[in-house]
Amino acid sequence: MDGTVLITGGGTNTAEIYYPNKNKFIGISPMHYKRKGHTATLMNDQMVMVEQLQKLLI
Repeated sequence: MDGTVLITGGGTNTAEIYYPNKNKFIGISPMHYKRKGHTATLMNDQMVMVEQLQKLLI
């Protein structure tokens, strides 16, 4: 692991990656729905699953 961080949601549908070795944030494709109180799981294939039981309707 290189310390890279995935940042998602916070009541929005945004997602970005933080690269600590470059001290830089890079925006990535937005999620389909706004998220808050969700979980993110790193899968064996290095993909990340973001999950929430219900959509946040804001």
